[in-house]
Amino acid sequence: RRPPRSTLFPYTTLFRSLEGIIPALESAHALGMLPKMKFSPDQVVVLTVSGRGDKDMKTYLDNRHMADNKF
Repeated sequence: RRPPRSTLFPYTTLFRSLEGIIPALESAHALGMLPKMKFSPDQVVVLTVSGRGDKDMKTYLDNRHMADNKF
């Protein structure tokens, strides 16, 4: 299940600022789901970021107001 866009964009902003990568929207949905999942302290999470977020720039710009939400 993919998260609503209102939870999607704050994580893409965080990822962009920490990693310098604009994730494609498909990968951004995975970023948005991570906080909702439960992991034990000994588990390692590997998330691959695929696609080209630059192709999604219009969507990012049209929804940038959602990036101000707290995560």
